[in-house]
Amino acid sequence: MAQFPCAARLSKTIECGSGGIVMRNRGIVGFRRRIVSAWRPLRSATERYPRVTLAVFALAVFAFVGTAVDYSNRALARADLQEALDAASLSAVKDIDMKSDDEVRKTIQAMIERRLVPDQDLASLEVAVDRKSKRLRCKASVRVDTTITALIGPAFHEVAAASDTSVAVAMAMPR
Repeated sequence: MAQFPCAARLSKTIECGSGGIVMRNRGIVGFRRRIVSAWRPLRSATERYPRVTLAVFALAVFAFVGTAVDYSNRALARADLQEALDAASLSAVKDIDMKSDDEVRKTIQAMIERRLVPDQDLASLEVAVDRKSKRLRCKASVRVDTTITALIGPAFHEVAAASDTSVAVAMAMPR
């Protein structure tokens, strides 16, 4: 008789010891029984106090949805920052020979701040100009305000992005 590996996990193991026959559940069946036995004491409380149970579960759902919204806002802010940083560095690298390092940095900062959403604040900006290889290396971070997680944690998240652009790449890009 062929035995399948999954059948061994779903079966019961019978052991004979000094205390008699002991049956142990393995696999999915045993996991389900452990969950059901852990839920039994809570089930009687939930049947007695349905409003309290509803309030607890509503609070948990509210926290989960709020965390998901804050995470998606963070991901969108990072994508916006990356797009703004890439566009600003591509534009600034074309004029790298005609501007000083400080002017290049101010140009990039102004372009990034123009493209950011109003609730995002530019936290830091680092611009490294390499005139020998005609290359710009930029790192920026923004602060994104949180909504729900501000009640239990930080009031904002800091999101960072980086860009590395050379004149050769900028000239090859279509206008």
